[in-house]
Amino acid sequence: MKFHACSNGKSSADNALTCGMTSHSWSAAPAVLLLCLAPVAVTFAADTFAFRHHYIDRDLPGASYGQTCLVDLDKDGDLDFITGGKAEGNTVFWFEFKEPGNWSRHVLGRDHPSDVGGTAIDVDGDGWLDHVTGGAWYRNTGKPRKQEFERIVFDNTLAAVHDLVAADLDRDGRLDIITMSDKNNLRWYRIPNDSRQPWERHDIGLGVHAGAAVGDIDGDGDLDIVRSNAWFENVDGRGTEWKEHPVPFGNPRPPYPLSTRCVIVDINRDGHNDLVMTENEIRAGRIAWLENIGGRGLNWTVHGLVAGDSAPRGAYHSLAVADFDRDGDPDVFTVEMEAIKGDRLPRWFIWENLDGKGGTFVEWVILDNGLGGHEAVVADVDGDGDPDIASKLWRPRPDNANGGRNHADFLENLAVTK
Repeated sequence: MKFHACSNGKSSADNALTCGMTSHSWSAAPAVLLLCLAPVAVTFAADTFAFRHHYIDRDLPGASYGQTCLVDLDKDGDLDFITGGKAEGNTVFWFEFKEPGNWSRHVLGRDHPSDVGGTAIDVDGDGWLDHVTGGAWYRNTGKPRKQEFERIVFDNTLAAVHDLVAADLDRDGRLDIITMSDKNNLRWYRIPNDSRQPWERHDIGLGVHAGAAVGDIDGDGDLDIVRSNAWFENVDGRGTEWKEHPVPFGNPRPPYPLSTRCVIVDINRDGHNDLVMTENEIRAGRIAWLENIGGRGLNWTVHGLVAGDSAPRGAYHSLAVADFDRDGDPDVFTVEMEAIKGDRLPRWFIWENLDGKGGTFVEWVILDNGLGGHEAVVADVDGDGDPDIASKLWRPRPDNANGGRNHADFLENLAVTK
């Protein structure tokens, strides 16, 4: 499977610290703390999973970063990391991948109007990946290492976007852009032939803070949209008529009621798309997969992914589903935030799909080194055939293992060795 996602000191693997976990039981997945206070790589291993931690950046300016993507911006054959924050004039950075412990920071663009939402697609069809964020897009000039991207506004009223997803809603063979937050509604934009002109807006329904995902929920061959505790049926298959249906998930507690992360995927491999969801803006939120009984999106069974300990955890503001152990079935990944704290320093988790049908999930702590994450993304960055993980923070906690500083991180998956 090929994964793409839209989640500086060189570290030496020779100095790696290694910890082992050998149990396949919920209660016996031990929590081991590794404090990475020096620029060394940390390897965390289980008999199923092994990841090596590297810093992408140990001094990421300011805070409040989102817009994570893993894409090949410079067309050199490997994936680079994008993230944008509210520091230095709302700057979006991209990090050029050189090797797992060596990334070079570049400015992609400035004055972005978004919040967390952003994604990289080829907007103008010139063969170079651009970046869409809020109501603006940044054109890749073809010289991303030498030139900042050109800023072009497609909707000057759209700002503070939390979710931004690219998908072909109207089945015209071109990607559209779906946006949502609690400061605006759930909507999509058709990109015109002249992408420098204003984009055609279509409203879908009420927005919540976070939770938008796109996929075929009812099995009719077109793309629908999940938004937290509801999904919207693409009635005409062209994105012009929508019907709302309930989804039994989401916490109504303020300050961000019903905020979730969601991935649409066939977890139990019965031919129907299911949902994997987290409650993403609250301490001790749930994580679960929702079984699409009958395949029409009208009957759901919620299967909670059980935590391996009883201590309240930090917010699960990351979610990815991928075959991390390359056994042919989808596993579930998340990481605790630093800004919304649990009872202990944050950890990184994978729930292994043990029977391949979603009936038995086993939790593994894949990294426990005093660092958290936010909006992590998953893709095969180093080209060795297994999915890796890249992340950054919303805001750092003062007791993190990077001296309380902001950071971006790369977890190199060691499932396949070159």
